Amino acid sequence: MISPAANRIQNIGVNIINPSIIKRFQEQVISYGDRLAIKSQDSTITYKELNGWANQIARTIVEKRGVGAEPIALLFETRPEAIAAMLGVLKAGKFYVPLDISWPGYRLNSILEDSQTELILSDSRQFQATGLDHPDWASVVSNRDVLWLDNLDGAISKENLEIQSHPDDLAYIIYTSGSSGQPKGVMQNHRYVLNLYRNYTNSGAMTEHDRFSLLYSAAFAGAVRDIYCALLNGAALLPLNVKQISLHHLGGWLQDNEITVMFAVATLFRHFAATLKGVGNFPKLRLIQIGSETVYRQDAELFQEHFSSGCTLMVNLGGTEISPVRQFPVAKSTVLTGSTVLAGYGVEGTEVWLWDESGQEVPPGEVGEIVVSSRQVALGYWHQPELTERVFVSDGDRHYFKTGDLGQLLPDGCLLHLGRKDFQVKIRGYRVETSEVEGVLLSLESVREAVVTAQVDVGGAVADRCLVAYLTAVNSENKPTAKELKEAMATRLPDYAIPAYFVWLESLPLTATGKIDRRSLPKPDTLLTSDLDIVPARNATEEILVQIWSEVLNRQALGVENNFFDLGGNSLHASRVLARISEKFKSELSLKTIFAAPTIAQLAKHLESGKTETSLPPLVPMPTLRETQIPLSLAQQRLWFLDRLETKKNIYNLFRGFRLTGKIDVGCLERAIEAIIERHEILRTSFDVVDGVPIQAIAPSLPFVLEISDLQDLPATERSAKVEEITREVQGWNFDLAKPPLLKIVLICLSDREYNLLITMHHIISDDWSIQVFLKELSVIYRVFCQPTPNPLPGGGEDNPILERGEGKSILEGGESNTLLPLSGGLKGNPLLGGGEGGGLPPLPIQYADYTHWQHEYLVGDVLEEQLDYWRTQLADVPPLLELPTDFPRINNADAGFQSGIVSLKIDSKTTEKLKNLSQRSQTTLFVTLLTAWAVLLSRYSNQEDIVVGTAIANRNPAITEQLIGFFVSTLALRIKLLDNPTFLNLLDRVQQTALDAHAHADVPFDRLVEALQIQRHSNYNPIFQVMFILQNVTQENLVFPSLETQQLDFLKPTAGATFDLTLSLTENSESLVGTLEYNTNLFLPATIEGMAGHFLRLVEAITDSPEMAITKYPLLSSQERQQLLIE
Repeated sequence: MISPAANRIQNIGVNIINPSIIKRFQEQVISYGDRLAIKSQDSTITYKELNGWANQIARTIVEKRGVGAEPIALLFETRPEAIAAMLGVLKAGKFYVPLDISWPGYRLNSILEDSQTELILSDSRQFQATGLDHPDWASVVSNRDVLWLDNLDGAISKENLEIQSHPDDLAYIIYTSGSSGQPKGVMQNHRYVLNLYRNYTNSGAMTEHDRFSLLYSAAFAGAVRDIYCALLNGAALLPLNVKQISLHHLGGWLQDNEITVMFAVATLFRHFAATLKGVGNFPKLRLIQIGSETVYRQDAELFQEHFSSGCTLMVNLGGTEISPVRQFPVAKSTVLTGSTVLAGYGVEGTEVWLWDESGQEVPPGEVGEIVVSSRQVALGYWHQPELTERVFVSDGDRHYFKTGDLGQLLPDGCLLHLGRKDFQVKIRGYRVETSEVEGVLLSLESVREAVVTAQVDVGGAVADRCLVAYLTAVNSENKPTAKELKEAMATRLPDYAIPAYFVWLESLPLTATGKIDRRSLPKPDTLLTSDLDIVPARNATEEILVQIWSEVLNRQALGVENNFFDLGGNSLHASRVLARISEKFKSELSLKTIFAAPTIAQLAKHLESGKTETSLPPLVPMPTLRETQIPLSLAQQRLWFLDRLETKKNIYNLFRGFRLTGKIDVGCLERAIEAIIERHEILRTSFDVVDGVPIQAIAPSLPFVLEISDLQDLPATERSAKVEEITREVQGWNFDLAKPPLLKIVLICLSDREYNLLITMHHIISDDWSIQVFLKELSVIYRVFCQPTPNPLPGGGEDNPILERGEGKSILEGGESNTLLPLSGGLKGNPLLGGGEGGGLPPLPIQYADYTHWQHEYLVGDVLEEQLDYWRTQLADVPPLLELPTDFPRINNADAGFQSGIVSLKIDSKTTEKLKNLSQRSQTTLFVTLLTAWAVLLSRYSNQEDIVVGTAIANRNPAITEQLIGFFVSTLALRIKLLDNPTFLNLLDRVQQTALDAHAHADVPFDRLVEALQIQRHSNYNPIFQVMFILQNVTQENLVFPSLETQQLDFLKPTAGATFDLTLSLTENSESLVGTLEYNTNLFLPATIEGMAGHFLRLVEAITDSPEMAITKYPLLSSQERQQLLIE
């Protein structure tokens, strides 16, 4: 915690504070005239230079407008010009109205009219660069005088003016969202700014040696703190337009510019911290100020994870009307409880009260509206006396500001912030009045009614909020699309105030008193941004297909004319659809069919024609199989062989970790895991060798004891180190394939309400799909075991070992022992787990051993030969090696062992949306589009026009295998020929055909393929292909436990992909694509792969802009790389 006593300011009192902002600033000019005041990307300005520049601006203003207070508008980007203009206005004895140059013309005009501003300060170059000189924007500057700072007369005197300001003089008006549908202007005087500067300086121990970031427009209230805490302390201020750089580059900017104090709203900090890996290298950064919206515990945990012990996170409660109200410091060792970070303790000159609806103070410990009493509170709202009187009240002796936020005072005086009282919300740190957004929607001719709410964005980072608009239409037959609504609103509102989702309703739900029932509004889902024409099913075939598509795509409403890929379908979805069609219609179709017939109507016609492409034998349970020697599946055979060769066996581990918050029933968790082990034979399977041949050995039962590591009593630093140690141990566990179980689960107790649950399985019994099955079943079974109901089994619980615990007590009776009686007799009689009245899991129709037997029976004779013939033709004369330029020569990997490194990459939301649109227009999938782009990059790097890329497919066919845990994933070799320099679109067609053909012949295991092709193996590279591409689009399950918050922990862990030269893995989330480039460190340096990742991102962006371009024409190098090549 930073001690105010350590600060040189020594808590300057209100009565002796400087009379004005300018007086304090000019003191810094005298003391630090030659020190750096502002540094931007293209200029550095000293205090003396800034003062002279501001004086020239002030003299020009006085010459134009004379002496006397009046509003002056500022229209700039986040640059030095804006700061010089602010000071110039104040030096002229006037007050400024900052505007954001990115706001739409309608909002700018509205504020200019409301503030009665007649003079605008701007920069003609910035004005033109942002498009504001377009005729549509002409009204912004028409009938108003504009002072262009880049055209100032250089001969104007730079000496200080004699104009004096009083502490109570107005300094600025900042506009925020207003409940009337129009922005409202918050008036602040010099006294407020000086008080703000004093409090933040004292709590943050700020001095002239600090270097402050400025990441926001001057029109944002938080910028007041950033600018004046720097310039009134003689420190350096470094503006940066974050919108113009990726958050991945913000860390480098902070480091390169030696920032010591960073201010950020919680959303920006959250997303920035999420880009960091491990403890960030910020040796100079000592203080991060965060606030302007609710700060969640996860935000503070990100700080503790990624920043050094020399840095403090200061959580601030405040707003445009007054800041700070409360502060709470978070250090590396701070113990965090609850879902939000405390608002903190009092600051000098400010008192906090909690009032009820009648304006009376609530009893201790109760919730009330946060009311602030301070001499420095805002003067009120510009030209809105009624609103000012309602919000700013006085009892004669004290002045109060009613914040509209709810809070609770804890026994030690610390304030807990509980969110907004009304419908005013914070989006990305900006205050938004939902009624203003509703007013814009209601002004549209197509909208009859509108309600706007703020909700947690399911697709965003933890605790991100977004706006959701609920609408009724004037004409239900002619509703605008989400895109059209957003375009219309963009002319009236800033981007943060435009809803992310739109929901059309027949009518808005009402309460008994006729008010809108906001609690009854439906939650947004995947249909919100789509406008589907729903054509209902017309026959039985279409009805079944609608049901199949709804289940696979998780869409509740779709029609027979909707395109599969427009609905978000991909090749994995298509495979699942085909598997279900096989089950329902007893008709086998290939993946090509979905591409040729992408609507239900077309697919139904194809099915009714009786055409089939393949024929699979039925997969049925084989009870007598367990009495024989069960062979390994074809995929298992290869992994078993590799495991015996590989010294670093843990590269074949699959790992997941979760943070659990709340009260957990360890007994229920332990028994739920044991129930899953009993349910899935593969989890009781080990691998023996008989006459040199590996076989599956299935244990009839396998008691499970959950490993528990209790770290509650360790000091915070030791506890953190121990958590990392245990996590590494579980991740890297060396399984012996001959000893079951081949999974390891550890529960780490961090406190009585916080746990880490770590799960590792060997790949030979599982794959990523299986992990999702395991997590889903664990959620269901744990919930069932925790239900406070009597034993649901028929005839009581005497014969049900699943509900027994310790001394014969059921879990519902308590009991002290954690010892479980072994499960005997399986799950067949348990309705909770076997699909009975308990509403739990349906029984498994088959087990993995049945699939293994089926595979060996099916893939023989003509079926095998037909598939092998395809691959012999497809891979004839294939180049043995992709000749990528490497940093080190290839060596015998059997001796060196595979060592992997990982580089992260992210395709931003804008480019991701373009990729999806390109895929839809091309009637292909995102997988094929990304694979094609990856092939182009590999071809450019290797100078080869014939390359092979490996990929993995889920291989869950027949559909009956979808609920099994086991190793099903299959590897395909995709040969891509880039001859004759095709356009990207032409190459996309080729790759799609290649992928579809390969998928239709995907049953042959990779090792069998290498054998059949008689390809010579080499110890220093993989046969057929050395580079992989994986798009992870399996729905990622989370643990859902009653009375527990669960969050998946993010671990960058090397995988079996390290056995290849390169593996590009991407995961699709709601907006963007994130992933890694995993590489063999025996071949490549990290910098080489980082460069390749950058080239891939630039290539993808260029492809989405010009897909019709020849593939050799796309730029790969950055401007810096091109410049370096020219110099060299």
